Amino acid sequence: MSYPGFWAAGGLGGQAGAAAIALVSVLYTAGEIIYTGSATALVVATTPAHRLGRALARFQLGHGIGVAASPAALMGLLAWGPGVLWASLTAATVTAAVAIHRWGPDDRVRDERAPDERTPDDRVPDDRVPDDRAPVASSSTGGGNSAAPVSG
Repeated sequence: MSYPGFWAAGGLGGQAGAAAIALVSVLYTAGEIIYTGSATALVVATTPAHRLGRALARFQLGHGIGVAASPAALMGLLAWGPGVLWASLTAATVTAAVAIHRWGPDDRVRDERAPDERTPDDRVPDDRVPDDRAPVASSSTGGGNSAAPVSG
């Protein structure tokens, strides 16, 4: 966790403190890169199609409020002392991690068979992915590559 690392590094002072802050910053940035690339994909992957718009809006709103409010909140905590700031951030992060672990989506694999042992009929239907096995009828009224699914 980066918060205790920044707190400890800041307490070193001098060149050792600067080097420690740089090291923690590199680790923190690597974590941010990993998180940023996967957070929206996680929301999309764990949300039913009919709720996707609301889920993405809620996710982005929460992120935006956090970015907007964090300078004032962090400065308020820092005014009480660096220990209060870093301890509060650490407690909030641990609380969020416990909540996600407790109430987050269940991402365990339920089908223990190897992928090559599964058949196309084993896949779980997904409303967000079109069924590529549906029969298609070609249009005879034009010179394009238009095709329409056959209903019924």
